[in-house]
Amino acid sequence: MAELRSPGGKVGRKVFETFREITHIEAEQGMTAMDLGIRESSIDLNIEINKVDNGRKTIIDFP
Repeated sequence: MAELRSPGGKVGRKVFETFREITHIEAEQGMTAMDLGIRESSIDLNIEINKVDNGRKTIIDFP
C-alpha cells in the first residue's frame, strides 16, 4: 500500500468533500464500492472515510 503525503488543509478539505458528494457517504465514517469510468473502460474502487484523532482519512483501495 502506498501512502501519499497530505496535500495541505485547503486542498485536503476539497478532496474529502468531493469524495463525500460522489459516494453519498453522509456519516462521519463509511465505506462504499465505486466504478470509475474512463473513456471506454472502468476501474473498481473501494472508498473508505474514517474519522481519526487529528481529522479525517480517506482510503482508496483498488481491489
